[in-house]
Order: sequence, then structure tokens, then C-alpha cells
Amino acid sequence: VFFGAAASLTLLVGLGGRDVATEVASTRAVKRLISVGDVIEIDDVDGRVVALHATAVEVTTDSGTTVLIPSSRLASGTLKITRG
Repeated sequence: VFFGAAASLTLLVGLGGRDVATEVASTRAVKRLISVGDVIEIDDVDGRVVALHATAVEVTTDSGTTVLIPSSRLASGTLKITRG
């Protein structure tokens, strides 16, 4: 019973952590491309980068809306960057 519970907990943590690890790794790559103050455009979102978080990039649009874009989306999509 103990080993079954331990195995279940290990799988739960391992599989759940994989998505977070992917985002953290993507952020490391994205930080080499963009900086706070840059204007970016990806898909239907464009705006100024206001913060680089561990798993996402925070962007403020012209309308004043704040959007968190997952780093993996920036790393895998077509990204337009204008230096701020």
C-alpha cells in the first residue's frame, strides 16, 4: 500500500511538473530575444513587454489590457519584435 501511494504521488508530481518545466525552459530562451520595453506581436496580441516572469511574459496592449502570454507560445510561434 505504501509503495502504491508513493508511486501515485511521484507520477502526479512528475507529470504536473513537466508543463511548468517546459514554460521555465521556454522563458530562458525568450529572455535572450526580448526585454522589458520591447513591443511584441504574436497572433492576436500586440503590446509592450512590462515584465518577464518565470513562466510567462506580461504585455500591456494599447487599450490598457494586461495579458500574460505563456513563454512556450512565444518560443514556438511567429514573433515580431520592435525594440523599445
